[in-house]
Amino acid sequence: KEATYYFTKAGIKRAMDEDAYVLRLYEGYKENKQITLTFDHDFKECYVCDLLENKLESLEIKEREVTLSVKPFELVTLMVK
Repeated sequence: KEATYYFTKAGIKRAMDEDAYVLRLYEGYKENKQITLTFDHDFKECYVCDLLENKLESLEIKEREVTLSVKPFELVTLMVK
């Protein structure tokens, strides 16, 4: 599904080295926000990654939703599997 109003989907692709998807999202409204993403699929794992897809932080998925905080103009890379 589409991200919240405050976040723009920058891209979706297959991960380079894992059986997973990489989502790139961009905060374009110059606001600190806590956002919730709702997925259409039952992913079991979600990670914040750097641009090279190295995992930095694990995020909890609850009922197909992930919540995270974003900074103004931040580009966030998530990996889901």
